[in-house]
Amino acid sequence: SLTQQRDMYQSALSAATERVVQLEEAAQVSTKQWQRERDDDQQLFQGNVHRLLDEKARLLEEVEVMQAQKDAITEAFVVAQKGLTSLKRTEEERDAWRTEHRSLSESMEAQQAAHAATRMELNGSREREKATRTALERAQQDAN
Repeated sequence: SLTQQRDMYQSALSAATERVVQLEEAAQVSTKQWQRERDDDQQLFQGNVHRLLDEKARLLEEVEVMQAQKDAITEAFVVAQKGLTSLKRTEEERDAWRTEHRSLSESMEAQQAAHAATRMELNGSREREKATRTALERAQQDAN
């Protein structure tokens, strides 16, 4: 009777130990998978950040070029206005400057729209990352 009881306890202990080992292995697999997904998300995020920073730098360079062009146009306009005696000639120069300024403004607006679209894409990536993390946390909770 004691031997049977001892065997029964040992059998139950072995089953419990095996279940603990299985749960630990499942937790390790889940943790590794979560870490891989987290690493992938981090790489994606870093890639997006680098891409956005590169895009920002490019846009800033374009703005600087446009500002230099605008300054050059403005300076040329001032020189032309001082040097010209004919009112018609002055008006033609002014109209040319306005056209260039309008073109630059439209170009800047287009770049701002592209920047906004890039920011929206980044926000979408962040939302997907958050959803992935939430799903992973739920999976971990379900595993526990």
